Amino acid sequence: MLTSCCQDRQAMERAEQALQEVGERYHAEKVICDSLLDIASSYYLPDLAKGDTTLSSLTSSPQQAECMLYEGIRHHDRAQELKPNMEAYTAEMAKAYRLFMEVEYNLELLQNPYLKGVVFNRLAIINVRNENYPQAFVYFRKEADNVSQNGDSAEIAISYTHLAYSYYTLEKGDSALYYSNRALNFAVHLDARSLASLYANTVYYHQKFGLEKERSESLLNRISLENCSRNDSCRIYIILVDYLMEQGNYEKVDSLLRWTVSLSEDKPEVLTMAYLRLSNLYEKLGQPDSALAFYKEFSTQQKLVRKSELGKKVAEARSQYQRLLQQRHHELVVAAIFFVALIVILLLLLLWIHRVQLTRQLEYRIASINAKMDQYATDLAQSKLSIDKQMSASKDREEELKRQLRNSLAINQSSHAQIVDMLRHFFLLDEGTPWPSTIYEELLAIYRESSPARRRLLDELDKLGLTTRHKVICLLISERKLDSKRLWAYAGCASEAAFQSTKSQIKRKLTEAASSSHEIQNLLKRFPQERGPAPKPIPKLKNEGKNKEF
Repeated sequence: MLTSCCQDRQAMERAEQALQEVGERYHAEKVICDSLLDIASSYYLPDLAKGDTTLSSLTSSPQQAECMLYEGIRHHDRAQELKPNMEAYTAEMAKAYRLFMEVEYNLELLQNPYLKGVVFNRLAIINVRNENYPQAFVYFRKEADNVSQNGDSAEIAISYTHLAYSYYTLEKGDSALYYSNRALNFAVHLDARSLASLYANTVYYHQKFGLEKERSESLLNRISLENCSRNDSCRIYIILVDYLMEQGNYEKVDSLLRWTVSLSEDKPEVLTMAYLRLSNLYEKLGQPDSALAFYKEFSTQQKLVRKSELGKKVAEARSQYQRLLQQRHHELVVAAIFFVALIVILLLLLLWIHRVQLTRQLEYRIASINAKMDQYATDLAQSKLSIDKQMSASKDREEELKRQLRNSLAINQSSHAQIVDMLRHFFLLDEGTPWPSTIYEELLAIYRESSPARRRLLDELDKLGLTTRHKVICLLISERKLDSKRLWAYAGCASEAAFQSTKSQIKRKLTEAASSSHEIQNLLKRFPQERGPAPKPIPKLKNEGKNKEF
């Protein structure tokens, strides 16, 4: 679907460009380029391009109307080339007339005023050739009205010339002379061909209708030989020669033709017309040798004209071929750009799809993380609730423990073993597990309130800078009732070895302090004696066995 749309757009752009070039060339050179018109017609008038000349509802756009006008001009020009073949001439002229009538029916579609004037001019010419002079006059009048509003000076002069001719065909001499004289006011803007036609027609009208012969002679003097200095203006004299031949002024004809030949050495077309008329002139004068010589010159110049026209056609064909090559190159470049753009679009589409997939995966991961975060928050809230419950229960146990300890102290029934068991149960510690510092702090608080003797001992120990754990161990050692084998368990040590090591450190500190306190000295006396290392075995002498033998 995308390729079809692009192809249609390329065909439309190619048809628009071809139609524009056809119009520019026709406006400048009055020539229809067949190849370009074929491109435009195949797009805007496909049925007409296939040979279907049915014109009902063919025209619906400005481009179609313009294309149809150029098709009519092409058939009209082709009819002139086929004029010797009356059947082909009539067929081509009929096609041209139908096309022009269709364009006139849809004249409002033509946006260029110049093209409207062309429509009226061609219809008028066709009616003149069909000798339908009243209808030709109508179209010449429309052409003059259109050009007077929108045309330039040259176009106005030509339209007045046509209108004067139409009045001449209707035998209205006054009007023919009036518009012919109005056309003379714009003569300076005309080219040589149009100027020649204007001068010749004006002179002919003056001579034909016999009005103001003095003005006719003045006009003939106005067309002087100096006009031949203008480019291609010798055509004026060729047209005047035909008029003078009808009048029988052979001497003036011979003078004009020889001046034309002398001033037109580089103009084969003018020389062709001049030599042909010289040949006819001397044939009428009864001089066949001169007539034959001039006819040979006419043949020579005609060959040069045909060769020149052939060269122009070859040059035009080459130019057209170059344009087609450029157009083909342009189409290939456009196609290459289109395919590159298509590949880029596909790559961008694949990148977009990949990005969408990555985005979806990222969204899925984010959703999964959010779900996990929600679950974690829920678990955290439950854990916090559980911790709060545990702390509340621990606080309750602590309160209960303190209450039991206070009750035990109140009745003086608390022994160290009972207190330790209560603390171990409170902190959920197994036997052989090192105690945290919290237990030692709780024990010191209990011992300070248990008896004056313990309180005095703790005061002395505070002076020595011992740790809380060391103070508790000192209090345990001061108790004679505790079993020395289980003393390490009541002290919260992991093993008996760890207890012995700690006890040695404490004893060393107490001994180094050398305190004179009675409590400290009694405490040192209660420290168990440390076991020294086992004695090494006495080595045997080398001769001990031999002495026993003797």
